[in-house]
Amino acid sequence: MAEPLNTNSGNAQDGRNYRAWVGPSDFDIPHRLVATYVWGLPFGKGKRIANSGPLAWILGGFRTSGGWTYASGRPFTVTAGGSLSSAIDPFGAATAVPNQIGPVAQPNNVDCWFYNSRQAACRSLTPNATDGFQLQQTGQLGNAGRNTLRGPNTRVFDFSLQRNFPIREQMGVEFRWEVFNLFNTTQFSLPNRDFSSSAAGTITTLASDPRVMQFALRYKF
Repeated sequence: MAEPLNTNSGNAQDGRNYRAWVGPSDFDIPHRLVATYVWGLPFGKGKRIANSGPLAWILGGFRTSGGWTYASGRPFTVTAGGSLSSAIDPFGAATAVPNQIGPVAQPNNVDCWFYNSRQAACRSLTPNATDGFQLQQTGQLGNAGRNTLRGPNTRVFDFSLQRNFPIREQMGVEFRWEVFNLFNTTQFSLPNRDFSSSAAGTITTLASDPRVMQFALRYKF
């Protein structure tokens, strides 16, 4: 699927050769696992623990739920920079890619997601690696593919605690405490993909929020 208009991988550098621009979709997620649960806590009237007296009222009616999500990282295209793209098409309808001259080392570190010899972190993490990409001459087309590398994966656990306060048989109030990304796991965005930049391969942005909590009351009838 070429998706030439998508803002991530951009437009094909050669509009007459879309076969060279074929690759995974920008939203291709080959692996995704979601595990959820709902558990009524064993406290309160009719339960195994604290089923009578003041504790039954204080602890009863609680339940918890949550979900853990894992997803593969999104694919991305290493580009050759805006000046080389403009040299191919001054109207911005092309995305230049560099030449791939060898295997691409991927330390998968926020300071060096893919190897760039201009980055000190890359040289430290993989001292024996060499650049897998090389910038071409102005006006030339590179041979690197579209969406050949992948960014960081997603790992997040969302948690919720609820309690029901019955008023009558068909009436009550529900209290909810919800925590998104309970363990505050950092979710990184895609790295800098412009190989003409000395910052190529570094990650400086997040893909989603850190831990977020919210409270809610719902009247049910």
